[in-house]
Order: sequence, then C-alpha cells, then structure tokens
Amino acid sequence: MERVALRHRVLRLSWPAVAEQWLNVLVGLVTIYLVGHLGAAPLAAVGLGEQVMQIAIALFTSIGVGSTAIIARHVGARELHLVGLVVQQSFVIATVIGVASSGLVVVFAESIFTLFRSEPDVVNLGAAYLRIAGGSLFLSSLLFVGAAILRGAGDTRTPMLVMLAVNATNVVLSLALIYGALGIPALGVTGAGLASALSRGIGGFLMVWLVVRGRGYVQSDLLRRLSVDTKQIGRILNVGIPAGLETLQTNAAQIVFAMIISSLGTAQFAAHVVAMRIETIAITPGFGFGIAAATLVGQALGAGRPDLAKRSGYLSQVYALAVVTTLGVGLFVFAEQISAFFVNDPAVVAQTITLTRIMAAAAPAIASLHVFSGSLRGAGDTRWVMFIMLVCLWAGRVSAGFLLATVAGFGVAGAWIAMVGDMYARGGLLWRRFASGKWQKTIV
Repeated sequence: MERVALRHRVLRLSWPAVAEQWLNVLVGLVTIYLVGHLGAAPLAAVGLGEQVMQIAIALFTSIGVGSTAIIARHVGARELHLVGLVVQQSFVIATVIGVASSGLVVVFAESIFTLFRSEPDVVNLGAAYLRIAGGSLFLSSLLFVGAAILRGAGDTRTPMLVMLAVNATNVVLSLALIYGALGIPALGVTGAGLASALSRGIGGFLMVWLVVRGRGYVQSDLLRRLSVDTKQIGRILNVGIPAGLETLQTNAAQIVFAMIISSLGTAQFAAHVVAMRIETIAITPGFGFGIAAATLVGQALGAGRPDLAKRSGYLSQVYALAVVTTLGVGLFVFAEQISAFFVNDPAVVAQTITLTRIMAAAAPAIASLHVFSGSLRGAGDTRWVMFIMLVCLWAGRVSAGFLLATVAGFGVAGAWIAMVGDMYARGGLLWRRFASGKWQKTIV
C-alpha cells in the first residue's frame, strides 16, 4: 500500500513541476522563435542575453534550494510554526540578491557582450536587450524563490499556474512588441526585452501575493512582521551557498563554453543557441522529476524515514528515464522539422539538426543527473553536488569541448559531443553518491 501511495505522490508532484519547467523554458523558446525570424545577429544577441540572464536566475534558484530543503524538513516533521519564518527570510535574501543582479546586468550589459568576443552588431543588439530584460531581475528573484518555497511544502501546482500566467503574458507582449500590433510599432530585439521584463515581473508580483495570502502549509505573516532572523538566514545559506557556488561555476563553465563556440562564427553560435533551446524539451522533464524528488526526500527525512527518502529518489529516476528517453528519440527523429520551425537560415538549420541529434543521445544521462542532483539537494547534501559538477563541467565540457571544437577541428559538433560526455559523467557520479546513502545524515 505504501508503494502505491509513493507512486501516486511522485506523479502528483512531478507533473505540475514538469509542466512548470516547460512553461519556464517556453518563455525563452517563444522569444527565440520570434527573434529567430529576424536574422542570425538578433538571434545570437537575444540567445546570449538570455544565457546571461540565466546566471542570475540560477542564483535565485540556489537560494530556493536552501528554502526547499529546510521547509520540506519542517513539513515532514510537522514543525509548521517554523515554516513561515523560513519563508520570510527566504524573501529577504531573494530581494537583496535580486536588486544587486539587476544593477550589475544593467550597468555592465555592453561589457558582458564584448567579453564574449561577439561581432559588433551582436554586441549592440544584445546590450540593448540585456539592459531592458535585466532590469526586472529583482522581481524574477521573488518569482523563483517563491516557487521553491511552495514546492518544499509539497505544492507544485501553484508555481505551474503562475508560470502559465507568465507565458500567456509573454506571448501576447512578444507578438505585439517584436513585430508591432495594436498600434505599437515593431521594436524587434528591444521589444523582446520589454516582453521578457514585463512578463517575469508580473510573475514575481503574483508569486509574492499568493505566498503572503497563504497556500497549504505555507502561512506567512510576511507583511505584518517583517524582520531579519540571522539564524534562519544562516540555515538557508548553509544549504544554498554550495548550491550557489555550484551554479556560479556551472554558469562560468557554460559561458566559457559559449565563448568557444562564439569564436567559431555567428552561424555556428546561432545554431548552438537554437539547439540549446530545443535541448530543454528533453531536459525539462528530468528537472521536473528532480524537483519532486527533492520535496519527497526532504519531507521523508523530516519524518524520520530515510528508507522512504531513498525509494522516492529511485522511483523518480525510473519515471524520468522513461519520459526523457522517449523525448530524446522524438528529437532525433524529428530534428529537421523542429530546427526549421525555430529559424529559417539554411546554414543555421543544418547545424542545428546535427546538434539536436547529438544531444538526443544524452537522454538517459539527463534523467539521472537531474533526479539524483535534486534528491541530494532535497536532503541538503549540496556540497557533494557542487564538487561533482565542478570536476565534470571543467574537465569534460570546457576542456574536452575546446580540444574537439578548435584543436581537432570538429567545430560546434565537437563541442556538443564533449557536452554529452560531461552529462554521462555527472549522471554516473551523482547516482553513485545517492546509492551510498551518506546524504541521509545531512543536517539542515
């Protein structure tokens, strides 16, 4: 009976989390699709700008890792009086980091694109996009941390509905602002930045409003008794800082990886941008099942059931493997049609088809690395996840990617082969760490 109930919980928590992540990805996909038909330079500019934005968003997610793990423990132990305090301090941290991120991105937008050695037209377009879209990062921080708070309490449906609202807003605004509609002139890349900023900003306001009102186990008097509790902030950061460092070095590795590809030319980099977006179709379900595993593992440990925590992780991995592998096969078979949908430049389409098929081979690794990293984060074992990511990304993706792309002369396809190897290495090592059971003794 307990096994049946566990399967039901995994699926009940997973499908909204998967849907939410797909909706989150869809914000970027819609932008890439609409901008992709403006030409290779606008596509490269927006794609690189979004990658920079993801660095900040990943930092917000890192704070959310700490919030999810601690709230899940308190919910599992039925210590509900502590949940509201953790919620309040999570928003305090998110606000500080969000405001700092917005300021840095706006001030250094042009310098960031110059660092990537992009061509002059890409630098000009990208800096304009980043200044506008980056201005809303402080609201995005509230969106992503709020979602993590609710997930820790076992509510994955509300974050999904908020991301649905964000997407609906983004689609309407993008169509109107990029191409011009309803009396609004066509603003191109600038319009894409405005649509991204407004839609994610609205999502941030909506998420805070829902959390303040109270959802399930989350009951916060955030507005009535705003205070700073250094003890709770310390607990959140104890779990979140290793996740944040992991995120920083992961994004640093991805930036260096992007710089390697950017140096190969605009067409190859544009193909990389589009293929990365297509890749998210397969990655997102794995990430969604990882979110469910984090919640289940944290709550089971809080309830004093390490055996249930371990079964939750393994069951989530089985479901993720089935879904992600199926999607990987679909991407391989329909790579040409999917690539042509996003961009109409023949040279970019040809490269994108190749990259999409290379990535399809990584489907089993994607499922394992996301579910087991999510499980370990849910237990608060973020230091081991950080170490594994550090070694594999720099030794596998960056170093091997540089050698295959430039020294061996395989271009962007060689870089992506190295990226697939990195994913298999991470998936295997995270699996081994989870199987050891040592994460069960982590204190949060």
